[in-house]
Amino acid sequence: MSKVITIAGQKDKTGKSVTTVNLAASLALLEKKTLLIDCDSQANATAWSGVLDPEVNLDLGSLFSGKKGIKDVIQKTDLDFMHVLSSNINLYNTGLKLSKSIENQKMLRIFLNDIKDDYDYIIIDSPSSSDFLALTAMTASDWIIGSLHCDSDFMEDLGELLKMIKFIRKNHEVPLKFAGILINRCTLTAEKFRSFFDKKEFESVKNIVFETFIPENKSVHQTTEFSKPAVLFDAKSIAATKYLQLAQELINGFN
Repeated sequence: MSKVITIAGQKDKTGKSVTTVNLAASLALLEKKTLLIDCDSQANATAWSGVLDPEVNLDLGSLFSGKKGIKDVIQKTDLDFMHVLSSNINLYNTGLKLSKSIENQKMLRIFLNDIKDDYDYIIIDSPSSSDFLALTAMTASDWIIGSLHCDSDFMEDLGELLKMIKFIRKNHEVPLKFAGILINRCTLTAEKFRSFFDKKEFESVKNIVFETFIPENKSVHQTTEFSKPAVLFDAKSIAATKYLQLAQELINGFN
């Protein structure tokens, strides 16, 4: 059965969508059967994932509205081991309609039961909010990767994320756990990064912070410029190297 992981965070511009795309692609390059699910109506992960010949109405909104089954809406990419369940702006209105019932937050989790055995990893992109789509993405998961900045607001941002996890555990009885905290868009050197989490106030979370961090680097942003994962436009770039390290660290952690 696959590991279902949502990339989550309450703050904008923490690189959640870029991470979703590049982590999924890196896992695929390591020959792990991987499904990327874009649960954000902004659809950035869809745009950057390299979907082959995207088709209209083969998306998460069509699944939620009952127009298509989950196996019908999954699309192929340039990577043999990576598939995508895409999104578009129409997902926003679909989410508004479904948000009237808290029970609808379980929909994606229920749909995934039909395909869990087909993948090693299912990686979900979540909006930067506490709305229906964000809660749906997290409720569908068994694991969370928190995408955070390494700054003075770190503990506050983590606290907001923990509130959502607590809500989901209580209301949906989902045993949601942290796969790790990823520091994104990091401007620190490796040495300063390690010393940052040696501070006493981070003692309780230090052990769940990934050793791999994603630097503020041009090659990371090229994912958005070229609309494809870093491993496809420059396999030797810092972005490709870092995300492959993250993928391997994640695999090792589960093993």
